[in-house]
Amino acid sequence: MFDSRKIEDLLQDDASIYDYAVVLRSSASSRPRYVAYVVPTGVPSVARITSRLASTLPKRQMPYAVLAVSNLPLTPSGCVDESSLCKLAVIDDKLVQRWRDAALEIL
Repeated sequence: MFDSRKIEDLLQDDASIYDYAVVLRSSASSRPRYVAYVVPTGVPSVARITSRLASTLPKRQMPYAVLAVSNLPLTPSGCVDESSLCKLAVIDDKLVQRWRDAALEIL
């Protein structure tokens, strides 16, 4: 399995992404796969982010999913809390409010 650095490099260079985490997730029914969690700077476009990754990464290196979240949970030491991250609702109230705020700015 490859490491997540190529995915992380592309996410870091995306101005529409405020923060991100790439986590290797596995289940009993499938092989381990990377999931990219992104905190967008405004109205998120997961399709655009996924398309950008697909235009650069080989298919086998694409994350299984790109999920927009309002924030990344942190441990007391400031590291991303992966176990809490996997439990987050993908679309939550904070994210919806940020979408509304961004849409009002456009109008």
